[in-house]
This record gives sequence, C-alpha cells and structure tokens, in this order.
Amino acid sequence: LDDAATGHGDADVSTGRFRLHLAAGDYLAGLAGTAPLLLVLDDLHWADEETLALLVRLAGRLRDRPVLLLATFRQTEVADGLAAALAALARHEPARIDLGGLSPDEVAVLVRATCAANLDDAELSAIAERTGGNPFFTRETARLLDAEGLPAATRRVPA
Repeated sequence: LDDAATGHGDADVSTGRFRLHLAAGDYLAGLAGTAPLLLVLDDLHWADEETLALLVRLAGRLRDRPVLLLATFRQTEVADGLAAALAALARHEPARIDLGGLSPDEVAVLVRATCAANLDDAELSAIAERTGGNPFFTRETARLLDAEGLPAATRRVPA
C-alpha cells in the first residue's frame, strides 16, 4: 500500500491519495474473494478526513463483495466531516442501530454482578444516573466501588 500511495515520486498528493484508496479497495476485495470479510471501524467520531474519505470509497468499491463494514460513533460527537461521510454513505442504505443506555434495573443487575457491595435502591439509582446507563461506565463504577467505596464511585468528576 505504501508503494501505491507514493507512486514513483512524481505524483501529487491527490494522485497518491487516489492510488492508496484504489490499492486498499483492491486488497480488501481480494481478501473478500476468498472468504467473507468484516471490517470494523470503532470511534468513527475521532476519524480524520482522510479516513472518512477512504471509508466512503471502500463502501462503493466493496458493495458487491461479501464485506460487512461496521462503524461505530457517538451521536453526540458528529463533526462536519463525519456528517458529510454519513451523508455520502446513505446512498448505500446502511442499517443503523442506535445503542441506548441500560435501564436503571439493568444497571442494578450489572452492578450487583460486578461488585460485592450490598447497595440499596437509592445508591443503585445514583449509579444509573451518574453513568447514563453506559455499560462500560457502569462496570467501571462498580469496580471503583469495590476498590474505594461508594463515595469515590459517586462523587462528581471535576470539569
């Protein structure tokens, strides 16, 4: 792929980028020719413009191949570049799945399964509110609770 991006030294940046996109598409199409392929891009809200451009090109290049492109991003952190990429990808009619937080009851189940502390409903409710039902935050809060106690697990984080 490096050779595709740099060419023979006589290409401009746009040409190198185009060659890199083609080479990446050819490489992944080749892999998908031997077995189905799953390509996962996590935290797409952090992606730079070049990565987003490559994703858009790959979606078109691989649309007739046994490839599943899976991208995750935070709805609350969609910058202009990602919004433009999502708009371009919309023509491929992607399936979108909104992953909401856990309910307060589900948070209670996870906390009880993760830590040994015996918490009352008000304490579990405070953890659910503090974590917004995010499973990762809930689990980490439960681990902190085991290690340092409830005050550490529910105190405010400095802004």
